Amino acid sequence: MVSSIVITVVILLFTAVILIGTAAGMFFLFKTMAKAQQDKAQLLANGVPAQARIVSANQTGMFVNNNPQVAFQLEVQPQAGSPYPVQMTSVVQMVALPRIQPGMTVGVKIDPNNPNRLAIEGL
Repeated sequence: MVSSIVITVVILLFTAVILIGTAAGMFFLFKTMAKAQQDKAQLLANGVPAQARIVSANQTGMFVNNNPQVAFQLEVQPQAGSPYPVQMTSVVQMVALPRIQPGMTVGVKIDPNNPNRLAIEGL
């Protein structure tokens, strides 16, 4: 009788630990995603406009709301200065995939404090 109560308590504690761990993980994930969206919105609003040529665009295998995350290699051409390479990832809406093929030029906004941090306009 006592051993079955102990087993039940251990199972309940184990279940509680799993549920709390899952909830904490989900909270961290959603908080991180919300921060990334906020940073992107701020960059699009306040960044320095430029053009970038897509060197490569490959899906990473991760999806957010059924939209693929894409790893980009870009050649950024700032309004002043020489072109430079940037690697970045971004979630892309499925309907936008045809607009991000290698060789195409896209508008970007560059962080004035970190030129390797940018956001692609219209994604």
